[in-house]
Amino acid sequence: MHQVKVEKIFPFLLEVVYSSAKQTEALARYIPNLTKIEVLKQTPEMTKARWHGKIQIMGMTRDVVWTEVDRWDDSAHLCAFEQVEGTFKLYRGSWTFEEHPEGTKTTLQIDYDLGLPIGGPLLDSMLEKIVMENARQFLNGLEALLKEMTPE
Repeated sequence: MHQVKVEKIFPFLLEVVYSSAKQTEALARYIPNLTKIEVLKQTPEMTKARWHGKIQIMGMTRDVVWTEVDRWDDSAHLCAFEQVEGTFKLYRGSWTFEEHPEGTKTTLQIDYDLGLPIGGPLLDSMLEKIVMENARQFLNGLEALLKEMTPE
């Protein structure tokens, strides 16, 4: 198992950032490696969605599809997510939101294992860069959504 962690500070109120993050389908259009997010079931505390994306590994494009369950804890401003079906051998993590002097600090932590039969340090390093870049794109996508929803 491998892990990446990214953080970003948004110049928006905690409740605005947190509620925007729950808009799963809307985020897809801001994340380049995602082609589609289909919400299969949604309640205030849970979202089950099928994610479709593409990743480049060693010059080859690989489709990745997974079904993920996001469990939202509104009182803690936390989302715990986990793949329940799909391409990854393991994909889970947490997304936290906390007040910060400049707005809201958001931390995205992802534990993953693509389960490729070949491995080694070079491939592990490449996968870590891909997952890290996708995590950054996810936070950048949230920022774009926030700016669209709250024009100056």
